[in-house]
Amino acid sequence: MSNALLFAVGGVLFIITTGATIAFLLSRVMAAHRRQLLDSEAISHIESDRFTEIYVRDDQSKATAPAVVDDAVGRLP
Repeated sequence: MSNALLFAVGGVLFIITTGATIAFLLSRVMAAHRRQLLDSEAISHIESDRFTEIYVRDDQSKATAPAVVDDAVGRLP
């Protein structure tokens, strides 16, 4: 095989593996985020559709209140 063909095949394999790695990492982050949402007290129930999930907030929960952040320090009071 010529060097150009080897370079092209290597480039294609690199792009494929990079895309697969990014997709895998995003799926793990989304799963962790979903698990965190389900464990929080702010979500009352989930409305599932064929392609979407809507996380319905519990209006009675204190977790839905906006957090006050001390801008000078950047921490919660």
